[in-house]
Amino acid sequence: MNMSHIKTVLGLLLALSLTACAGDKSIGGSPNIQVTSLESLPRPTGTNPFLLTPLSEIEINVYQTPELSGTYVIDEKGNVRLPLLGEVTASGETPGSLARTIEAKLGEKFLRDPQVQVRPTSFDPPSVAVGGQVSNPGTYPISTSRSLMRAVINAGETGEFSDETDVLIFREVDGVRYIGLYNLAGIRRGHYDDPPIYAGDIIAVGDNPRKRALERFFKIVPLITNTLVLVDRLEN
Repeated sequence: MNMSHIKTVLGLLLALSLTACAGDKSIGGSPNIQVTSLESLPRPTGTNPFLLTPLSEIEINVYQTPELSGTYVIDEKGNVRLPLLGEVTASGETPGSLARTIEAKLGEKFLRDPQVQVRPTSFDPPSVAVGGQVSNPGTYPISTSRSLMRAVINAGETGEFSDETDVLIFREVDGVRYIGLYNLAGIRRGHYDDPPIYAGDIIAVGDNPRKRALERFFKIVPLITNTLVLVDRLEN
């Protein structure tokens, strides 16, 4: 390989690196994101309630009244049609709140002190989502992913082009969305505490553009016998 060829390929490598870096800057460019004085992500104030949704199947049991009990499907508009009562809004309600609504409506005209139980026939367990540069991105039960390191391990560990110093945890608490930035490499070495993870959290493992640019570079450059030294000019 002559020197002209090497300079051309190095120029391509630099262009790839700069393009990747420019793409990174746009990730945090939202004017809505502000730095807080918090030293850690706030914990959720309570457990996230299970809310009924359209097309959910539910069992409704009215105590000692089998003719009013049965299995029902919430329609596309979020309503469930019940004997005597007609359409009752169900979507967005918890099973307990829907049961109380049905009790109140039955108690107005039809039954004395009705007792109602509402139970979804199936529901997904509380979970955490893990994405970005991991081997198996997806949703995992919170019961086995109660810390950042455990959640990443469940997702098959970090990928070939991951940046373990750029790991984000997204969490919503009381209507506010928080974003925590973590150094997973430092956590692995014991330099930092392994932060707790809660149901509903989203974990995103960052991408290392320089690793990706080098991988492309070495696919382009043919096998050479002389030593080739690359210079990576880091941003100040």
